[in-house]
Amino acid sequence: MSCPMKMRISRTWLHVLPILAFVALPGCVSVKTEHRVEPIHITMDVNVRLERALDDAFAELDAQSVAIAEQKGIK
Repeated sequence: MSCPMKMRISRTWLHVLPILAFVALPGCVSVKTEHRVEPIHITMDVNVRLERALDDAFAELDAQSVAIAEQKGIK
């Protein structure tokens, strides 16, 4: 009577083990990712050149407005 019982248990485990392996194996998979922080180079020459050009243009307008104000006698 003990032999048939062992056969039933082993057959049951033969059906359960593949299911357990299928469920457990994906948990063992690992994925490695690599993160790199690289510097970002930004050229601001255009903005500086534009700012200088605007300063020069407004400096000329300011000089003209001062000259006009002096001619009209306004402080």
